[in-house]
Amino acid sequence: RRKKAAVLAGLKEIPVIVLDVDDKKIVEIAMAENLQRENVSPIEEVKAYEQILENNSLNEEELSRVIFESECQRAMGKAAKYMAKALKTTKQIKDYLKTKGYDGNVVDYCIAKLGEYNYLDDEAYVKAYIKDKGSTCGVHKLRAGLTKKGISSKLLDETFESYESNLDDIRKLALKKLANKPRTYENLSKTFAFLSNRGFEYDDIKRVINELRENDDESWD
Repeated sequence: RRKKAAVLAGLKEIPVIVLDVDDKKIVEIAMAENLQRENVSPIEEVKAYEQILENNSLNEEELSRVIFESECQRAMGKAAKYMAKALKTTKQIKDYLKTKGYDGNVVDYCIAKLGEYNYLDDEAYVKAYIKDKGSTCGVHKLRAGLTKKGISSKLLDETFESYESNLDDIRKLALKKLANKPRTYENLSKTFAFLSNRGFEYDDIKRVINELRENDDESWD
């Protein structure tokens, strides 16, 4: 199969790794490779396991280990593809692998390995998320969004303990909302509500709105 693929790819040499292993190890390697194919059906898997046990190539304990290692490798491959386009949180990866049918032990193994390889970093995810959305969302909306992504309360508390929204960003959003509109009490009230829905702090919104008011007859307290 590999020779055929290499010929089709135009390769003159086929890269290989030569291993000096016993018959039992050969069975393990062959099983792991065959079970990692995307098109393996559940029935094919069961038949393969039964054949191994019948031939006494591996005992049940050894077979369980091979199955677990194979599942972990397949799960790692799926996780890597899922993470290829954008950063993911630990919870997102866990949920994704569970929807693919992997059990808790396999999921935990993958999470540990991804963290070990620095492919999973919730703190880095939070920083990237805030950098991307911080100019259009206030602390309340940022926190709510990150909570949905599975970020822990502890990390969120640490992150937002001294976080402050940029008043210039709030001002730009307010001006965009008021574009081509008179700065009446009604329009300013709608802008206030809009900024509040974007998650900004009351005092920050009030300060910006007061700057934009054309007269001082109304109070925002």
